[in-house]
Amino acid sequence: MAKTAASTAPKGLNMEAFYDGFDDGFKSDVDDSKCYINIILKNLDEGHPITSLVYTLLLPWAIEVARELHIPSALRWIQPATMLGIYYYYFNGYEDEMKCSSNDPNWSIQLPRLPLLKSQALPSFLIALKMINIVLLYQHLKNN
Repeated sequence: MAKTAASTAPKGLNMEAFYDGFDDGFKSDVDDSKCYINIILKNLDEGHPITSLVYTLLLPWAIEVARELHIPSALRWIQPATMLGIYYYYFNGYEDEMKCSSNDPNWSIQLPRLPLLKSQALPSFLIALKMINIVLLYQHLKNN
């Protein structure tokens, strides 16, 4: 992936592309965190230190890289606010109800300050109990 042209970024904001293993199809052996660390160290060596790191839930390792290199970081939420509410209530008292009842197509749940939600409105990994996704999400929400 090519570097973003300097003329397209506001002064003082630099963008860096990194290899994510998807250019030639998915490669599971790519260590994304090492790519990030290399970019950050290269910029430091060139006199352009990275002063903050903004990431999404799609980059679960980014927060660890930022901590390791003592760089402030921020999670950029790229989902509707309703999803944040659903995740919040899942981790704060509604987990069992969502797990036990959400397989019923007629099931619905009323969460505080949210509209009535049918099972189809819930994130599929909450229903399917893909625990690695839930653990990563919880770590992000807890640490930010």
